[in-house]
Amino acid sequence: MTKHVAIVLTSRFETVEALAPVDILRRAGLHVTTISLDEHHLVNSAQHVPVTADKLYAETDMTNFDALVLPGGALDAQKYLDLEKDVAFYAHHAEKLLAAICMAPTVVARMGLLQGKTVTCYPTLASVLEEHGAKYTNEKVVYLEEEKILTSQAPGSAYDFGFKIVEILLGKEKAQEIAEQMFYTLA
Repeated sequence: MTKHVAIVLTSRFETVEALAPVDILRRAGLHVTTISLDEHHLVNSAQHVPVTADKLYAETDMTNFDALVLPGGALDAQKYLDLEKDVAFYAHHAEKLLAAICMAPTVVARMGLLQGKTVTCYPTLASVLEEHGAKYTNEKVVYLEEEKILTSQAPGSAYDFGFKIVEILLGKEKAQEIAEQMFYTLA
């Protein structure tokens, strides 16, 4: 059975944090849907790369996916805060994965979903995690297996983030297979 992953995009998202996972996940055979949080399909990244999202948020049932991925960037955090109901659904559903990278884990923390948990984010934002009851660790990728919440640091960890999503959804062997095809060494 094919697993479905939603990756949300909004103006000024970090290009690598969204598109590297899209590439890796699709190579692994996951069905990836990019979803615009804006009112139009065309979304410009922080690096001025225009990306056409597959769907608009307003037209999408967000509960139909096996994973929700939140890229970071210089985006308006309120766009993610407005998704609190959907993010909480993934954070509290044992069969679903919530994955956040860069500044996105700080938004998840602001929602109260990382209380007492040790996670990672963009290093200069560590204090935001701590202000909201989470503990920061300087790791590239942190997976809370019990909660099925994945956090990652920054654009430089986007490949590790993508491969960890594959590992969680399809197994370590599949992640290794795709990494080898891409001549990437898993950590």
